[in-house]
Amino acid sequence: SLAEPVQRMRNFAVELGEGQLGERLDIRRRDELGQLATELNRMSRRLAELDEERRAFLAGASHELRTPVSNIHVTLEALESGAAEDPDLRRRFVQSALGETSRMIRLLQDLLDLGRLEAGVSAIEPQPTSVQHLVERLHRAMEPRLREAGVWIELDVVDAPLSIDTERMLQALMNILDNALKFAPRGSTVRLRSRAERGSAVISIEDEGPGIAPADLPRVFEQFWMADPARKRSGTGLGLAIARRIIESHGGTISASSACGRGATFTMALPTRSVTGAVL
Repeated sequence: SLAEPVQRMRNFAVELGEGQLGERLDIRRRDELGQLATELNRMSRRLAELDEERRAFLAGASHELRTPVSNIHVTLEALESGAAEDPDLRRRFVQSALGETSRMIRLLQDLLDLGRLEAGVSAIEPQPTSVQHLVERLHRAMEPRLREAGVWIELDVVDAPLSIDTERMLQALMNILDNALKFAPRGSTVRLRSRAERGSAVISIEDEGPGIAPADLPRVFEQFWMADPARKRSGTGLGLAIARRIIESHGGTISASSACGRGATFTMALPTRSVTGAVL
């Protein structure tokens, strides 16, 4: 009664090590062996999910890199074939190649950032600051983009102390706000609000765009995922994934909500800490 399930679990673990993921042990016991079998099944399921995420990430990265490289290649071929002799055409083609090169540089930088965050090798260096200071820096950094997009921002901030890596957190908030600007109509308003809850500062960014379908909400933080590929705007498809990793590395949480057709709201909760680092 003991040797047979132990042997089956050993074989199961060997199969997991060989890459046979997602299989399930059919051992139903109420003792410690049953608990171990349950944990092995949970590990097998999670490893299968991680493997699927890895494959999807590689496919997405390959696709996103292939497009600008192909565009640059076609542009250079056209220039070599005689398009360079027409000054206007040459200027347009060179601008197109420069744009695709810039897009590829942004994508590679985002891939490096995400890889470091996933691996836990991107150092988070928390320093005492406040919600008010963070929002002021965000507003200054994004003001040119807001003007360019023709979008107003409405601030309603309740201050609270934070101990965060300000540059990293600013990057996360800029990614979220930039995502809102991609879908906010000209003349609309993006609302940034914060409130203090026990132990947390809750910050929300709400836009007046087309919203997110309920079925799509669980996937908005996935790498390279687009709710509507036909509406794909400029970007790498990694901004929200990076934002989530940065916020979670600070012990915070982030979620998305939407009434489809009436905008989207991204809400993050960050632990509030005193200068000494104690949770308030």
